[in-house]
Amino acid sequence: MMNKNNYENKSYDGSFSKKIKNSIVVKLMVTIIIIFIGMMTLSNFMINICVNNYFQEFDVEIENIFQTANHDDLYLLINEAQVKSTLEFRLYIILIMLFTVLIGCFFLYFIISHMMKPLKSLAEQVSEIDIHNIEDLNREIVAIKGGYEIEDLAHTFNVTLKKLYLDYESQKKFSSNVAHELRTPLAVLYSKIDVFGKKSERNIEEYEELITSLKFNIERLADLVSKILLLTKKSNNIKLRNVYLKDIVEEIVFDLEGTAGEKSVTVTITGDNISMCTDDGLIQRVLFNLIENAIKYNVNNGKVNINLSKNDTDTIIEISDTGIGITDEHKEKVFDIFYRVEQSRNRALGGYGIGLALVESIVKVLGGKIFIRDNKPQGTIFVLSFQNIDSKMYSGSLN
Repeated sequence: MMNKNNYENKSYDGSFSKKIKNSIVVKLMVTIIIIFIGMMTLSNFMINICVNNYFQEFDVEIENIFQTANHDDLYLLINEAQVKSTLEFRLYIILIMLFTVLIGCFFLYFIISHMMKPLKSLAEQVSEIDIHNIEDLNREIVAIKGGYEIEDLAHTFNVTLKKLYLDYESQKKFSSNVAHELRTPLAVLYSKIDVFGKKSERNIEEYEELITSLKFNIERLADLVSKILLLTKKSNNIKLRNVYLKDIVEEIVFDLEGTAGEKSVTVTITGDNISMCTDDGLIQRVLFNLIENAIKYNVNNGKVNINLSKNDTDTIIEISDTGIGITDEHKEKVFDIFYRVEQSRNRALGGYGIGLALVESIVKVLGGKIFIRDNKPQGTIFVLSFQNIDSKMYSGSLN
């Protein structure tokens, strides 16, 4: 499946000169200028013809006046001829202007209609898309060459459709995985109860075994539902306050002493007890998940180190272990919901593949970043980076 960000970040800009050359706006401006120049040229040509005819007729009129009129009424006769010719000249000029405007509008309409054909084609393709049909969301709109604006618009439509398609596929996969994860413990519960019910005689040990199994699987279901609900937690529910990270980490390490002791894993904390403006409940959940994973997926007699540091711009938390590590191929996928590096190992340890997806979701909500590095010579380092913020700048919540 194509990655959404890769699709969106596709190189599409092109050079500035190429954009100018293929711009509909530029083409339209050039067209209007050419039509305007043509209209002015045509109108001037026709006006010149009119002016020449005007002076020729006026000369003839003057000549006739001198031949037929006496000196007393000469001025009046010339004035009447001039007024008559001037009115005809003005009327002719108006007709010329109307004629040239009509011709200009005709050519402009023709050219604009031709330029808009790609847009019409794009509109037809978009109108044919059925948003209720998942296959339509995966189709690609092809823009007819006619301007980079049309191509940009088509590209934007394609990016939007791809986002909808990927989101739909993600939701579909999420629903399928949730159903599968819920069905597994329910099937175990049903099987245990069914086998227990078919027994004719039952002793106290069997009752205790059944209750233990029921309790374990119910706790797994409750944990799964809790994590799914936390994944959907909105950022406007976050309460910010200054917390001291070392205190939180020490409390987590204390809670996980039993888990670490089972594999003889040594957990150390380095760095100062730095403060951070965040939601203490959510950051505690993130750190607990990562530290617990570092212990559970470590080797016997392994080591886990939590390093806390802070600079002028960021607060950085590094959780390193000496486990088997994560390959580059899996590093890109471990934050996907329900993804497991090793199916059998996660099953044996009670994992659903939700933990790291939940961690990444919370980190993003808190405005931070998370990435993975190799821990030389063996193991993995999870790096959390949060931009330093002042709690006084926020009214108790992060939007």
